[in-house]
Amino acid sequence: MNLVFRYIFWLFLLPQCPLFAQQNLDSLYQSALAAVQNYRYNEALPILYECHRSAPDNQLFLEKLGQCYYQMGNLQEGRFFLKEVLKRDSAHVPTLNLLATIEEQLLDYRSALGRAEALVHLDSTNGYYRRLAGQLSGNLGRTESAIRHYHHALRLNPNDQVSVIAFCKLLTEVGELPYADSLMDAALRKQQQNLRLLYESAKLKYARKQYDQVLPRFGTALGLGDTSLNYLPLLAYSLTQLDSNEAALPWFHYLMQRSDKPNERLHYFLGRCYQQMDSLELGFQQYEMAVKAGQSDNIGFYYQVMGDVMNQQERYKQALKFYELAQENENADPVIFFDMATAFDQLNAKDKRKAVELFKQFLEKEAGKHPVQKQYATKRLAELAAYEKQLKKGKG
Repeated sequence: MNLVFRYIFWLFLLPQCPLFAQQNLDSLYQSALAAVQNYRYNEALPILYECHRSAPDNQLFLEKLGQCYYQMGNLQEGRFFLKEVLKRDSAHVPTLNLLATIEEQLLDYRSALGRAEALVHLDSTNGYYRRLAGQLSGNLGRTESAIRHYHHALRLNPNDQVSVIAFCKLLTEVGELPYADSLMDAALRKQQQNLRLLYESAKLKYARKQYDQVLPRFGTALGLGDTSLNYLPLLAYSLTQLDSNEAALPWFHYLMQRSDKPNERLHYFLGRCYQQMDSLELGFQQYEMAVKAGQSDNIGFYYQVMGDVMNQQERYKQALKFYELAQENENADPVIFFDMATAFDQLNAKDKRKAVELFKQFLEKEAGKHPVQKQYATKRLAELAAYEKQLKKGKG
């Protein structure tokens, strides 16, 4: 009888004991933790809920529930539980950090930036917090704030590659190319075989029209065995800009073969490459393909260079057709008036009125951007005026 009584005592009374309940809860939590550590979040979740029901105000259980939901891709539920943590401890760093990540993924940049700024307020000497605040400020279009945070991030950690790249991108957007370039050069000197820095540096050199500086960066990258299709076009474009057209051709063909769909920019530069090599028909074909593939604002420009090819071949009527198509584009360069004027000038041996009109339109609109053409147009107008005067004298 005593044995039966003892069994009933342990079975029914001991679970009511706080010490036993706590031990049971700790054991449950450890089993949930083991499941999380083995990435078995579906198994961990019901155990964590059981823990939470037993201790609704336990911050650790709330935090783990939020983390578990985040790892499972359920961002809204993860956000809910993590916000519950902050109600109990508004300065809980891991929760602020994870919430910023979740809210950024939910495109709630304003809330995410609030978390990042809270972290900066807690520790302004933490470069990661500064970088996070810079990234989220940039997402919201707050360029000045982003630049300020990235500046602090790099002051705290000059080797932060992520901040260097993002900071340089922002500086480029606000027209500070030389400063961005100098920062990237400094970063690259420390990590000379870092592929991402090599390519980002090459992009800056290209933007600054320092095409000869693009090539050695690609030389290093290729020497490391990388042939990334995302960046190789820049190598081909740079070779074309340097008139190294024969060297550029194999790269263009390599890229064309590996492109899933027609690429208007590749077709344009390949056409330019052929045109500079005096292979005008091949160049014209590539410009045609650029127009067919084109979805950008450059279509008018492609028509313009097609007109230039016709002009080179002294096919002036065809050239004018393409120039007229180019002129329909609202972004057309005023030099189109010059191109049309020269075509009309060549086409009509006697009647120069249309050529004169177009030369004058060009001079009105060119705004000092085309000094060589401006000089020619001014000289040619003077010649045509003298020619017209001579004709009138002859008739008199």
